[in-house]
Amino acid sequence: MSDLILLRHGATALTGSRYSGRGGAADAGGPGLSGVGEAQAAAVAGLLAAESIDAVVSSPLRRALSTAEVVGARLGRVPAVDVDLAEVDFGVFEGLTYGEAQARWPGEMERWLGDPAVAPPGGESVLQLRERVLRARDRLPAGRVLVVSHSTPIQLLLADALGLAPAGALRLRVGPGSVSHMDSHGVAYVNRLP
Repeated sequence: MSDLILLRHGATALTGSRYSGRGGAADAGGPGLSGVGEAQAAAVAGLLAAESIDAVVSSPLRRALSTAEVVGARLGRVPAVDVDLAEVDFGVFEGLTYGEAQARWPGEMERWLGDPAVAPPGGESVLQLRERVLRARDRLPAGRVLVVSHSTPIQLLLADALGLAPAGALRLRVGPGSVSHMDSHGVAYVNRLP
């Protein structure tokens, strides 16, 4: 396995308030970085500037790719894109707050939150996401690789390295603009902020 530095994209206007996955303004790649998110990307670029990184690989969604481009420019690396690193598809929950989704789809929310094999209507289950994220991990180039992605894919990569079940992955907290590190020996740190 490569030596992986996992970076969650910087904050957007939806971060922490609404489900923001693969949907929502898909033609534009989802929401872009907020001013706070741009500052987080710049801070991470400074944090990682002294690191020796062989490649940068990013989710195609705008918030991740923008973050990858800022950090990649500082590292002298052009980000490659891997569609399998995109955030989970929240289906009908996309763009809603937790309360709105619970009010409109109470049974579906309960099943989805209780079983990683269950997908929200029109969306993707945690197990489906895990399958594609691990597929992306397995095709990363050799060496020290910066992976720029989203909360749920990073949680699943870390959980796999820690030997946690997929349901346990969602208990890991990965803040916007945070960096985690894993290699063949396990996880060195989670949620390091610049």
